Amino acid sequence: MTTAIYYGCAILNRVFTYEAVLRELLKRLDLSVVELRDAYCCGGRLRSASILLNDYLAARVLAIAKKRGVTRLVVPCNWCYYSLLRLWRDLEVFEEFEHRIRELLSREDLSLPSRGEVEIVHIVDYLYEHERKLKVTRKLDVPAATYLGCRAVRPRTIIPDALLRREMMASLVERCVREVVDFSEQDGCCGFGILGRKRETALTLAGMVLASARRAGAEVLVVTCPNCFEMLDYLQDEARAYVRGAEMPVLLLPQLLAYAIGIDSKSALWHLNKSNPLVLTR
Repeated sequence: MTTAIYYGCAILNRVFTYEAVLRELLKRLDLSVVELRDAYCCGGRLRSASILLNDYLAARVLAIAKKRGVTRLVVPCNWCYYSLLRLWRDLEVFEEFEHRIRELLSREDLSLPSRGEVEIVHIVDYLYEHERKLKVTRKLDVPAATYLGCRAVRPRTIIPDALLRREMMASLVERCVREVVDFSEQDGCCGFGILGRKRETALTLAGMVLASARRAGAEVLVVTCPNCFEMLDYLQDEARAYVRGAEMPVLLLPQLLAYAIGIDSKSALWHLNKSNPLVLTR
C-alpha cells in the first residue's frame, strides 16, 4: 500500500510554510509518503466557471495517483479534499461527464480509478491515525481554539465524518496546549471563497471567526487549511478593520505539532506568520 500526499496549488504557491513544516514533521514522525507533485490544480477555484473543468482536474489528480500505484492520498487543503470527494457525487448527477473525462484523461495515458480505489484522506485524519508517534516534550500554556474550515465539515452528504474529524483535531491540539475551547464560529466560513468578488464580506467572515474564538477565551487559533490560514493570518490586519476583536495568533496544525515534539519555533517557521505567534513562547 502506497501513501502519497497531494499539496495542491495553494500550499505550493502561497502558503509555502505549510509544505516545509509538514515535510519536516512527517520526517520526525517517521511517516513515509510520496509527494504527488505533478498533479497540479484540483479545479476547486474554477467550479463557478465550469463544473466539468473542476471535475476533470480532480479526476486527473486521482488518475495520476492511480498510475503511480498510490492507494491512499493524504490531502492538507480543504478545497482539494472537497473537490476530490465531490467528483464522485457529480459523476452520479451529470452522467455525461464520465465519458468526457475518460476521453480527456486518455490523451495523457491516464485512466479514471474506480470509486474507493484511491482513498482520499484528510490531513487531520492521517495525523490522528499516527497520534501515538507524537512524543510531546512541551506545551503552550494557553487555551486554544481549533478551526477545521467549512470544506472539511460541509456538506454532510459528501463529508459525513465531520463531527469525528473535529474531535480528532481537538485531541491532537489538546496534547500541545493547556486546553481546547469551543467557540460559536468554529464551523463558520472564513470567507476565502468570495474574497475575489466581495472582499469586505470575506474579511468580515474571517474577522467573525477570530473574534468568536477570542471571546471564548482562546489565545491561539489552530487551523488546518491553507486558504483559511491566508484569511485568518495573512489578512488578519484587514479583517480587524471590519470586526472588533479580530486579533489572535494563528498557527497551522503542523506548526503546533512540530513545536510540541521539540522542533524549535524558528524551524517551525512561526516567525513567518503575520499574526505573531512567537508571543506565545515568551
